Amino acid sequence: AAVGEPAPIVTLGVVFVIVGFAFKVSAVPFHTWAPDTYEGAPTPVTGFMAVATKAAAFALLLRYTSSALLPIIDHWRPVLAALVVVTILVGNLGAMGQGSLKRMLAYSGVAQAGYLLVGVVVGAAIGWSATVFYLLAYVFMNIAPFAVIVARERAGAGESIDGLRGLGREAPALAWAMTISMIALSGLPITAGFIGKIMLILAAVGTGYAWLAVAIVAGSAMSLVYYLRV
Repeated sequence: AAVGEPAPIVTLGVVFVIVGFAFKVSAVPFHTWAPDTYEGAPTPVTGFMAVATKAAAFALLLRYTSSALLPIIDHWRPVLAALVVVTILVGNLGAMGQGSLKRMLAYSGVAQAGYLLVGVVVGAAIGWSATVFYLLAYVFMNIAPFAVIVARERAGAGESIDGLRGLGREAPALAWAMTISMIALSGLPITAGFIGKIMLILAAVGTGYAWLAVAIVAGSAMSLVYYLRV
């Protein structure tokens, strides 16, 4: 290896570790397990995977990239940045055509992983803090939809998006919980999701990754198609 370049064995190790993390957070192209797993697993288990496991994976990823990989950040950051854009695009496009609420949330989780990875790409303290804030917001934004799905399944209504029709009349509390969570996940103003995305956008712009900020805005606009449908 040239002076300042990581040894080939180090590069190979970094690639394998990043691939492992990408699989855990359901980043493209390692996301294909998520929709089928979300739909097939019992909803409480799906909710746990969508919230707890993703939060733990991102916590470990932040620790890994902010310490072990920090000295060679310029070598892996461009690849991860490209992965971010593809993840946001594929996640949002995949969610648009779903009739199952759990599959929609799976693809939504793919897109959300793309947003969260922006802070990892930025690498500075501003990026890490933005990811941590958005991750905390994401945990709460995702708990509500799965809680509503559990309640609907127990009532025999299933977990299809069309099955939510009339929920406002039947169970106003559940309807409000679902509505607020969808608005927050889409990143509309006054929500924690909006604040988190603004933090990620500012972090990206402030470190020369304005095109990732554009990807966040474009992805958020695309997400309105399926979030507001719910």
